[in-house]
Amino acid sequence: MTTTLTRVKLLAQIKYDPMKALALGEKLIVAFLATLLIFYLLAIFGLTREILVGAAGSGTLGFLAVTWKKMYYDNAFSKLDLPAEIELTSVQNGLVKMGFCKNGSGGFSKNKNKFSIFHKCKSEIINIEYGKDTIRLCGPYEDLQNIYKMVCS
Repeated sequence: MTTTLTRVKLLAQIKYDPMKALALGEKLIVAFLATLLIFYLLAIFGLTREILVGAAGSGTLGFLAVTWKKMYYDNAFSKLDLPAEIELTSVQNGLVKMGFCKNGSGGFSKNKNKFSIFHKCKSEIINIEYGKDTIRLCGPYEDLQNIYKMVCS
């Protein structure tokens, strides 16, 4: 059995965890307001003649592109299939070393929210599923990649 790490397609990610899309909206609103505040302060101190709303919008659009990539590609909801020969305790110890704690539903999550300011998204929790000849981990791509490097090296 080979080890595979695959990202879930974008529409399937949004369907699995719609709260992650709301987290993106939260971050956009905060970024726009923070950028607008900076331009407002520049206008108060006389460094610009008026509040540059267009520049704040452009900055927010750039922020959207970077955040979208980080949330839906770099930390895409993914699946890691490991051979059954790998001990489950080594996987769990690797998760604990990375700062994850076991939660009440049997998954592993960090204390700090990864995507949202206000809530924990479903796709930031690492779940372990046991198969006949595989162990499948589901969670953020970067975290699963780090687990793979710890366990399979």
